[in-house]
Amino acid sequence: MLKLAHHTLTATGERPTKAFLFLHGILGLGNNWRGMARALVEARPEWAAVLVDLRHHGDSLNFPPPDDLEAAASDVRTLIDSFELPVRGILGHSFGGKVALQTMRELPEPLEVAIIVDVDPSDTEARSRPAAERFIAILRTIEYRRFDSRRDFIEALVEGGSDQASAEWLAMNLVRDEEGFRFGPDLDAIEHLLDSHLATDLMELCLSPPAGTRLHFIRGARSSAVAPETMERLEAAAAAGKIDLIVAPDAGHNVHVQAPDAIRGVFERLP
Repeated sequence: MLKLAHHTLTATGERPTKAFLFLHGILGLGNNWRGMARALVEARPEWAAVLVDLRHHGDSLNFPPPDDLEAAASDVRTLIDSFELPVRGILGHSFGGKVALQTMRELPEPLEVAIIVDVDPSDTEARSRPAAERFIAILRTIEYRRFDSRRDFIEALVEGGSDQASAEWLAMNLVRDEEGFRFGPDLDAIEHLLDSHLATDLMELCLSPPAGTRLHFIRGARSSAVAPETMERLEAAAAAGKIDLIVAPDAGHNVHVQAPDAIRGVFERLP
């Protein structure tokens, strides 16, 4: 059975007693969250931070179908079962937030804490197609090409319509073979994962997490990922004490980059 690629960070000289998973968004990879993972272990050295590459991302390539949210969560469960340390916390951003919620639904025991970052947990297929689709369309134009260098790949994406920063971010998923550099993820599989993510409704689980799990929902105020009607329900759940709701006023979708203190604040309050 394939196991998700991952990297574990711990505070220098410390021996953590439990593990915390970080799950990235579509077309990302675990290393996107390295700065936040380091902030966690420095603030709370009893935790180990585990940066996960979800299926068809980073170094977790060539996973078999079906490529849907349930399969992605099953991969995470398999990884959890393989750990010596008990996994007691999870953070998921965007697509990774839905994977985190689906994983929570399937775990036999509740986690201590879940942090869900800037994703609409409801079924958004009918009303929302995220920016990832634009990048997939650009990547389709160079899908089977080989490049002599990372720079050549980035330049090709920019010529195809990507901004420089996004092209550099996508270049983190390059792999090298005897013919040069190519984009590693299977774009058909990525599209299947994206479709499943958008069509899956996990709102009730987000509004009322399992007993014993403290759920922190973090939204970037300048992001359009979370619909107004979803925010109304999240605000009601927060007012009832069921979840912790944080809105980062100066952040867009990438809260960990634009408002890292909002996430660090949650780390400092972990059990």
